[in-house]
Amino acid sequence: MESVILGGGYAGLLAASVISQAGYDVLVLDDGTAPETGTAPLPRHGAVLRVGGIGDIGDLVYGSRRALEDEGAQTSPAEIAGHAKVTHNRSGHQAWEAPSLLTCTWELLNHTLRHSVLASPEIGRETTVWDTTTAVGLIGNSRAVQGVRVRHLDGTETTITAELVVDASGPTSDAPAWLSRLGVPAIPTVTDRANGITATRIYRPAPSGNDLAMMAANSCNRRAVFVPVENGRWHVTQQLPASEFLADETFEQSVLTETDPILGELLNGAEPLSEVAVSRMVTSRWRRYDQLRSWPRGFIAIGDAVATWNPLYLHGPQAAEAGARALREALAHGINDPALARRTQQMIGRAVADLRTTPGTPCQQRRPHHDNAVTRRRRLVAGATQLVSHCIR
Repeated sequence: MESVILGGGYAGLLAASVISQAGYDVLVLDDGTAPETGTAPLPRHGAVLRVGGIGDIGDLVYGSRRALEDEGAQTSPAEIAGHAKVTHNRSGHQAWEAPSLLTCTWELLNHTLRHSVLASPEIGRETTVWDTTTAVGLIGNSRAVQGVRVRHLDGTETTITAELVVDASGPTSDAPAWLSRLGVPAIPTVTDRANGITATRIYRPAPSGNDLAMMAANSCNRRAVFVPVENGRWHVTQQLPASEFLADETFEQSVLTETDPILGELLNGAEPLSEVAVSRMVTSRWRRYDQLRSWPRGFIAIGDAVATWNPLYLHGPQAAEAGARALREALAHGINDPALARRTQQMIGRAVADLRTTPGTPCQQRRPHHDNAVTRRRRLVAGATQLVSHCIR
């Protein structure tokens, strides 16, 4: 096997796509979990991607944006001056596509990406997904990773040799321990403690709210984000101090009185479709693979296997996409290039460092409630726009 990817979530599918596009066979090991948002509760906060402008997801997985929109993914404006992508219309004249936010559930995103990746292999190449298969270790030595040991659903274990192993197994990745057993030095790790809770609930909006774009608001140490998703639903997520707790009967009141009255009023007319899922925010972790003086050939870590993020930030998807683009660039030298893994890991490290130094959520304080409704609604949409302003280059 030329390449094995550990994890069939967002980061893993992006990696599978760029490796396949480079002309190599791909085996994706998916144990049935969804690792790319390991800090989020169920039901999970909706997926938010930046499309248009430089770095549209469609250049990583061909046709994926159109497929997501056909399945009901919603588009919200993210008009940021000075950043757009040059396209050409049928007459051959240049047109400018403004950046937008594409929002949907993580389930739809991963299902659509998997279908697109499996349906578009390179000629003569094969992309395969093994479900319910778990990686349990790496094979090789401190100089080169040569494959992976896996455990199947029936408990049997097999060894798969590969030119390249990509760890996209998320924040619970066991790669540091596996690499240590091969003689690789301990991975330097940066941690940022989190103190708060995340609460998520799914709604069906009142008819007046069906056409609303993504909205976000901050108020002191509270934050709320409304994400429109397929089938006319909202995923609404709040973050608040750990000393508080939200139940079904207090979720809407918290938004109304503590975060922003406009958002609260929208929820008062919406139909709850789920219970409130509450979880404690998990410490963010950045595994500094890029800092090791020597790095084994044939192994790359991407996505949340490298760094975890606040689930309300757009950093998580952006980091996964940056990892896939770094891998694609490095693959231009061939999958057997001795410097492939180290070069890719260092590019991923630089991308993560950039994301960690840029804001990912709206930072403005709540304005007085005597603002008129139009002004406040524009402010909420602007808050959502700020969610992605840092990642437009």
